[in-house]
Amino acid sequence: MQTEDFYTLKTCPLFGGIDPESLRGLVACLSPIVRTYQKEDIILNADERIPGVGVILSGWINVTRETAKGDRIILARLSQGDIFGEVAVFSNNQISVATVFADSACRLIFIPPEKITTGCEHACSAHGMLIRNMLAILADKAMVLNKKIGYLMIKSMRGKISAYLLGIHHNTKKTTLTLPYNRNELADYLGVSRPSMSRELGRMRDEGVIAIDGRQVTLKDLAALKVFAEQ
Repeated sequence: MQTEDFYTLKTCPLFGGIDPESLRGLVACLSPIVRTYQKEDIILNADERIPGVGVILSGWINVTRETAKGDRIILARLSQGDIFGEVAVFSNNQISVATVFADSACRLIFIPPEKITTGCEHACSAHGMLIRNMLAILADKAMVLNKKIGYLMIKSMRGKISAYLLGIHHNTKKTTLTLPYNRNELADYLGVSRPSMSRELGRMRDEGVIAIDGRQVTLKDLAALKVFAEQ
C-alpha cells in the first residue's frame, strides 16, 4: 500500500481511534487485497461472493440494484474513506445483494472477514478497536434499516414524508434540512413512486407546511408534520 493510503484509512470509520503507528502494523496483519478499477468496471455482481469488507482508497463507486423491470437504482454513491459490503461479508453465505460499479478510476482494498474477527496473534489494542468499530458500524446499519422499515409501515404518502423529515429534524435539531437524497433516491428509499411523492411534496409546500429549494427543505409547521406522521 502507498503512504497516502494510510491517511485515507485514518478517515475511515473502521479505523477510527487507531494511532498512525499502530495502524501500519494492523494493516500488515489484516493482509488486505488491493484492487484497481477503471470507470464503469464492475467491482461486484449481485449474487457474487464478496471477498471482504471493501474500503475505498481513491475514486468513486456506485452501489446499485436492478428492479424487476431491469432499471438500475443507485442505492449509494461512495468515495474515498467509505466502506461497503460490511453486512453481506458477515452473513452465512457472504453473497453480495447489490452490484457495485466504479464511477471513476478507483483503488480499493478488501479485508477478509476472518482477519477482522479472529484478531491477531499479538492481541493488540488496535485490533480490539477495529472489532469495536466494526460492531458499531453494523449496529448503525441495523438502526438505519429499522428506521426505513418504520417509514414503509406508514400507509399514507404524506405520513411517510413527514416521518422522514421529522427523523432528520430529530437528529440535527434544525428546521432547515439538506436531504441526503435526490427525488428519485428518496422515492426509492421510502418505497413510493417518484411522481406521486413529488406531487405530495408540492401540496405540502402550497399548504405552507414546508418550503423546498432543491435538496433543501425548511420545516415551517412541525405540529402539522407530527400529525401527518401518525397517519
